[in-house]
Amino acid sequence: MATAITTEAEQRVEYCRQVGYTVYEQFRLKSGSNKGHRRIWIEGARLLRTGLVRGTKLSRRTDQWGTYLMVDPDKSLNHMSGRHTVAGTDTRPIIDLCGKWVTEFVGSATHVDIIIHDRAGEKSISIYPVTEGGAK
Repeated sequence: MATAITTEAEQRVEYCRQVGYTVYEQFRLKSGSNKGHRRIWIEGARLLRTGLVRGTKLSRRTDQWGTYLMVDPDKSLNHMSGRHTVAGTDTRPIIDLCGKWVTEFVGSATHVDIIIHDRAGEKSISIYPVTEGGAK
């Protein structure tokens, strides 16, 4: 279940707007686990409202601030560190991020702040680990 997002996250959203992104969604999710690794699970109406439907190809990049998923239908982002596909059904799309890289990325944080945005027709998702009640 998503909870209200923090002032720090609101500052990230404001930055996105300042550099020309249209922000569609912003929310916080609890980071779960699967088979000993951390998991980030995004699903349903949030993805549908932003046009991220089943079968959408995504490329992943992670840096010291966050993880970024960019829509990459032609797989042109070869410099990215990972690839993902929106799974699920036509009415309930799912982005399921899990494994060692998620465990390392999330660290001791309990939640992730997620911002879905678009710039010049290119949709992307920014993910930032946070501890409920404060930053990572």
